[in-house]
Amino acid sequence: MNRIKFLKEKLTSESMQFFKYLTVTNKSDNVSICEEMAKQFPELQLCLQDDEIKETEEFALNMAVTQKALEIKEKYNWIGKTILVIDGDLMSRKLITEILNDKYCNILFANDETEVFGLLMKSNKIDLVLIEVWLTKVNGFELIKKIKLFDEGIPVIAQTVCALKHEQDNCFICGCDDFISKPIELDKFVEVIDLWTT
Repeated sequence: MNRIKFLKEKLTSESMQFFKYLTVTNKSDNVSICEEMAKQFPELQLCLQDDEIKETEEFALNMAVTQKALEIKEKYNWIGKTILVIDGDLMSRKLITEILNDKYCNILFANDETEVFGLLMKSNKIDLVLIEVWLTKVNGFELIKKIKLFDEGIPVIAQTVCALKHEQDNCFICGCDDFISKPIELDKFVEVIDLWTT
């Protein structure tokens, strides 16, 4: 059975609340959260002995909690929308696809400026752009400016690692409408995407 599906079926309102408590308090990293969840809820059958397996389990648990939370809410604003994700990192792409669920929205991916504007001109309507500003093939900050010049009405959200305040400020100066810090906090991510696809 798919690991995410198994965990989702085993999650209860109590285990969901405990998971949220652990993440919100910011006292635990991903490893500690999984260890605490394994102790409190043995029915989840979390395997945490091996480092490689542990990483997979952390991802599966995060995705199971996210999907379960999304199912509780009847309708999100991004359902039926087209979202352009500009990010070359495969793990980030996988995470975003799992959170938003590509069965309910159209997710497009691009790595560089050529791909971005090819999709912008080809697609009838892009409802939202998610961009990692630290791209290997193009300056992300400059790309934000060009996207806004192309269509200032498209909401652009930076989802990136910007540890310094001036880096975050630069995202907004270049035209971003909002900012999501990496590593992604699931509740915050869902809240921001839902807001800008209204």
